[in-house]
Amino acid sequence: MRVFKHRMSPEQIAAFDEMTNFELMLHDLERLNLLEKKMVYMPGEMMWVETDIAEVPAGHSAGGTKTTYALTQYGVSFILAVRPKQAY
Repeated sequence: MRVFKHRMSPEQIAAFDEMTNFELMLHDLERLNLLEKKMVYMPGEMMWVETDIAEVPAGHSAGGTKTTYALTQYGVSFILAVRPKQAY
């Protein structure tokens, strides 16, 4: 990705760096098979405009991909194994 940091404010640079670090963590968790990534295409929906006579089609809304992450069974087992034991 091409980034023009000289055009960004210090707050934007900090937010971009934080986002990049978060993405790297997600990639590491995927690589370790703790997280599963699913990408699904969501088609656009027909939009309608209501007139005095009837509803008429007004085009489609933009579709796109939806990305979700979920723990794998290995990820759940890993978390249960490394969490601190509760003292009663």
